Amino acid sequence: MGKVIALVDDLFFRARIAETARHLGVEFEAVSDSKALLESAGGAGGAETSLILVDLNARGGALEALGKLRASGNQTPIVAFLSHVQTELAEQARAAGCAEVMPRPEIHAEPGGNPRTGKDRGRDMKLQIRNRGTTRSTTGRSFGMRVLCALMAPGMVLAAITQTAVAQQSQNAPDVSDTVAQLLSVACRQETARFPDYLTQANAALFKQLPPEQQVAFLRRVVQLQDPGHALLTTDASRRTVIRCETPSFTLQIKLGAPRIEQNLAFVPVELTEARKADFGMVLTNGGWKFISLGLLMLDLNQLTKEWTEQDLGAREDDAIAALRKLASAIETYRRAFEKLPESLAQLGPAPKEGISGEAAGLVDAELAAGRATGYAIRYRIVPAGDDGKETRFELAATPTAYGTTGRRSFFIDSSNKLRGADKQGSPATAADPLVEESSSVH
Repeated sequence: MGKVIALVDDLFFRARIAETARHLGVEFEAVSDSKALLESAGGAGGAETSLILVDLNARGGALEALGKLRASGNQTPIVAFLSHVQTELAEQARAAGCAEVMPRPEIHAEPGGNPRTGKDRGRDMKLQIRNRGTTRSTTGRSFGMRVLCALMAPGMVLAAITQTAVAQQSQNAPDVSDTVAQLLSVACRQETARFPDYLTQANAALFKQLPPEQQVAFLRRVVQLQDPGHALLTTDASRRTVIRCETPSFTLQIKLGAPRIEQNLAFVPVELTEARKADFGMVLTNGGWKFISLGLLMLDLNQLTKEWTEQDLGAREDDAIAALRKLASAIETYRRAFEKLPESLAQLGPAPKEGISGEAAGLVDAELAAGRATGYAIRYRIVPAGDDGKETRFELAATPTAYGTTGRRSFFIDSSNKLRGADKQGSPATAADPLVEESSSVH
């Protein structure tokens, strides 16, 4: 039986797939970026891989990776998922060779709306994978749909948990649930100074060594919320503990299930949303219960930090590209409106109440008008018309403010609207650098 590879950077979603794959006896490998996916899936043969799952919203060029896989001759069935409103991205994924593209809220449904038991789905998936040689050519879309449905069937996961659960009358159960509730409350409030209290000694030391922005980023991932909130503990009608995390823009209700305890280990089901559920693994130490795993993923802060750092670098580079594109468009709009190029980016900035003018055109926000993007500094230059007959042009260059921390690649765009860039070790990019292949999420 071949393995299943998933390009997913959502920890809860990854943990859920891994848990279900384990109960099915399917070898599962999760990767966090397109480079790792290409390395794991292999080339034309791809003999060890039976299915590839791809979150099209994962950072790191998921869509481009699909095209490269198919170009290499790899014909492993690919099932992709995304938001239901991303219709254009769905069409691009199908064109790139996805056997099935499904909105995430619908990935639990069997084709045609016919419910199947977890046992039946698991059997179908195993049969499909074992007979991969004939299935690929005869079932096509059905293959990807059935395997994904089998992998993601929530009923099967719950059944497996029920079968393995032990009696929950342990005197430690309330204590571990309280600890998880406190842990989530601290993460909700983004209290980085208190969070190490809920980690093992080794992970606590590693957490304290992280830069402040990475500590905050870690807590954001735990509760899947961007802004800090106010945490309120309550219970629902089923008497489950509920943590209400109230941010200025959103309120998340985090629900805790009944823990199962096995000697000094405890597993507490945590539900952030219907699609984001995972067991929080806790270990009992002399200092109380400590957070050690999310689903099947051990909480290795050293490794997770490396993965997330790479993801954050990629996200900042995408933001820098988007900033250059927006500025280039604003400069052309300014040129058409005032029949000249702006003398500085500041002239593109927010307009006063009196209205727009050549000094404040209201085309970009204050950050971009100041030449700043997330972790990048942007330089603007006017190139005068020359004897070659070319009109006055502009150049924009985005350079990491802290090379290796806020970004690696430098970028360049000019009046031709061609984006160029490379790893310049912190130096500005120029017109001589290679063209950049942009991900669809940037446009």
